[in-house]
Amino acid sequence: MEALRELGISASHGRLPGLQATHIERKHLRILRDGTCTYLVCPKDDGIRKLLICRAGEVVLLDRASNSTPLATSHGVEHDAVLDGELVGSTFLVFDALYGLPGRLAHLPLAGRLEEARRWVDLHGGGIPDLDIRVKDMTRWSQELGVDMGAAMDGGGADGVIMTPDVPMGLRAGPPTLKWKRKGDITVDFLMNGGAELCVIERGTLIPVAVARFPPSILASRLRSMTRKRDVVVECEMGPNGRDWDCRKIRTDKDSPNSMLTYRNSLRNIAEDIRFEELFEPIELASAQSAGTRSSSASGKSSVYDTIQARNPTWTRSKARRALARVDREDMVGICNETVAGGTKPTPCAEAALMKNILDRIEALLDDPDARTEEVETPTSGPPYGHRLVCDCPACT
Repeated sequence: MEALRELGISASHGRLPGLQATHIERKHLRILRDGTCTYLVCPKDDGIRKLLICRAGEVVLLDRASNSTPLATSHGVEHDAVLDGELVGSTFLVFDALYGLPGRLAHLPLAGRLEEARRWVDLHGGGIPDLDIRVKDMTRWSQELGVDMGAAMDGGGADGVIMTPDVPMGLRAGPPTLKWKRKGDITVDFLMNGGAELCVIERGTLIPVAVARFPPSILASRLRSMTRKRDVVVECEMGPNGRDWDCRKIRTDKDSPNSMLTYRNSLRNIAEDIRFEELFEPIELASAQSAGTRSSSASGKSSVYDTIQARNPTWTRSKARRALARVDREDMVGICNETVAGGTKPTPCAEAALMKNILDRIEALLDDPDARTEEVETPTSGPPYGHRLVCDCPACT
């Protein structure tokens, strides 16, 4: 961290400087296709994100938990650098650069930053014998690119696709860096405590949102042993029942979990289930498909009102509108609050509701003609759920 500050690069504990990719949502697809911004695309490697920092001849790898690993050099590495990349085994795959031979690089578009990374690696990469440093090849987005990306995915080693705008860093209203993963590969990094609760962070406070499920392997016993001594960050994937989170691996490179926003976005990504082919469809086809499915999305609210009334004539259009407004709020949908020691946490009903998209929630309302929605006061402690579906299950009554 001190080396970064000396180079004029701001950094905070638990978060590496540089671009932060977000899971692609349907609203992002038009940005890729309409040509208003050039995106450079490459396979996403299943590795550990680190910074390679060279400062005053010393080279280290830095992870999100601020763990620093020194690297030996066979001859003098005299030029400072900060390269952003993914460590896969003993190979460091560079996908961005913050500092290079000219100095700070944030003012350059991505293509320029990658060129500066290649210049530094060509000059000094051979002087770090324990690490094979390579700059990733990135290709401008096009419809034809889907064939090559599909082949890379089928070849193994890649667990998704990264799409980075070819713009300078730090633009306030700049286009987002996007990542796509198969629905079954979308994961969330939780902090697991001794009670096997899975927590995310919101405004500096840990919020329990689920209970861990362990696979029948040595990982389970190791996790239980570790959590007796300290909280552990674990990478989890959605279980086959669409409700529970299964622990996949321990994140030794992190000491803080994902945010509540990332957790909500991941639930939305799972619900949207964007297919690989959709990333490279022409805008005309995508628009036609979007129009064809609009009645089954949150944007087709008029059709949703009609569907509600057709299913249940006792629900007036006004009541249907109020119901939809309840569920269409920051994915805090169908939430029941259960008071527990130390605050509030979602009940099993709430966990199930969070896994569904807006229409799923509307369907749940329709299945119970007597269900009613009501405003509740936002709790003064615990997560700010605020709105809830009142039902007759034991957890809610």
